[in-house]
Amino acid sequence: MTTCFLIAWTAPLLCWRRATSPLGFMFFYLAIAVAVPETAFAQYRIVPIDIDSQTTGRPEAINESGTVVGSARVSIPDSSNFLNRAFTWDSASGGQLLPPIDPQRIGSNAFAVNEAGLIGGGATSVLNGQQSSSATLWSEGQASQLASTSAPLGTVFGLSADVSVGETRSGDNRAFIHRPDTGTQVLSPLGNLDESQARAVNSLGDVIGVSTRLVPAGNFGFTRNPTATYWNSDGDPVSLPGPTGQLVERSSANDINENSVIAGSLRTDDLYAAIWSEFGSPTLISYEDVLPPGDYFSRFIYFNAINDNGLAAGNIGIYGRGRQQPSAAFIWTPEQDAVLAEDLLTSEFDGWEITRLNDVNNQGFAVGQGVDPAGNTRGVLLVPVGVPEPGGYLLLCICFSQLCLRRTKR
Repeated sequence: MTTCFLIAWTAPLLCWRRATSPLGFMFFYLAIAVAVPETAFAQYRIVPIDIDSQTTGRPEAINESGTVVGSARVSIPDSSNFLNRAFTWDSASGGQLLPPIDPQRIGSNAFAVNEAGLIGGGATSVLNGQQSSSATLWSEGQASQLASTSAPLGTVFGLSADVSVGETRSGDNRAFIHRPDTGTQVLSPLGNLDESQARAVNSLGDVIGVSTRLVPAGNFGFTRNPTATYWNSDGDPVSLPGPTGQLVERSSANDINENSVIAGSLRTDDLYAAIWSEFGSPTLISYEDVLPPGDYFSRFIYFNAINDNGLAAGNIGIYGRGRQQPSAAFIWTPEQDAVLAEDLLTSEFDGWEITRLNDVNNQGFAVGQGVDPAGNTRGVLLVPVGVPEPGGYLLLCICFSQLCLRRTKR
């Protein structure tokens, strides 16, 4: 990455007489455009994701342009109650609440955003005391319901181009994939399980998520025991394998990148974050891979996201170390050990705790939540040091073009 920036800045200067030519400017732009972080760990700085001075966001996803989406807890007018509202944020415009579908469904959550800025999630309403969600897409600030004749669609969890995946809201929930040209296909769970949920899709059409068994839990109704699931191009469910020779109690698939590498979790004799490559036996990351022995007591560890470079972001339960919160986010790459995200922050952010990371893009920008030194929970964007904030590349190019024009006029 450092090499790319050196080339970007020094090449036009070394041949300044030609720098104002189209070729010189193109060289500069291309060098900046390819300057993406390597998979080795960077240091990070924090950009808070706030909707306004009193409302912070809970970011769920970020695209390559730096558009962040999620939900924010806002007060209901003329009421002491609160609800979630989907929002979008970028470094130029800040945070904005997304409009509701209609006056009856004013609550909403956003979980996905594609490279064109299409946002997916769900609009919520309360019927007979029960909250109900309708799959929703937002495009250019307008909300529309994702309708289907196959089944009522509840929530969009993943987007790739114009393909949506998520969960229906019929009796037993089912995963779905929706394509504008062919409509909705309901995706069944694994043969011996009860429900399914699709969580992500890549441009190849690979869909991942979970199949679940409903397990009676006494007076508490049912608990859901998940199994990580991949749906092939025909919509057939395939169970993701566990470690060779070990019994898997439960597992989940939470994200898939363009190389069809899947990130999630599984439980055998212990809990692990898991990476599946080529749908084979998983790479397991344990508590000890993230924290030194004796430094914690944990009840969960899992990956939420993985980018195309293999950098994955996840969460771990952690107690001790003088922390305010019992959870922490961590970052992992195939070449490096896993590290707590807050241990990678620059010194100006000492005292922050990064409690959750939900997504990471190919430039290494990660979004989630943290707790500032004053104890306030904030939405956060982690920006690798040395990389401009999303949208910064264009600004650099514009500035350079202006310099070129000034040089030409002299």
